[in-house]
Amino acid sequence: MSGAAELYWNERRVAFVEDVSCEDFPWAAGRLTAFSATSELREALEWLARMAEADELEDPPFDVTLLEGWRLQSADGREREVSPPLIDFEANTAKWR
Repeated sequence: MSGAAELYWNERRVAFVEDVSCEDFPWAAGRLTAFSATSELREALEWLARMAEADELEDPPFDVTLLEGWRLQSADGREREVSPPLIDFEANTAKWR
């Protein structure tokens, strides 16, 4: 999948992603052009990004179902399941596998 896509958590669209490309196999990445999610979901994604950089992992301080049900849908309607995205909210970028 390359180009542009929509990022979904379960049935909720949470972001538009542009410039989707393979970054470092198996990782893909893209630039977020819009992000809309509940504060609980955003906090879970912020925690996930911190844990990706941490030396020691902590148990999630939220319901782990927030990390399930992620998928991308391309402009032509193709869908694929992805890992929960690692989002850099300052740079408006995301990466996933």
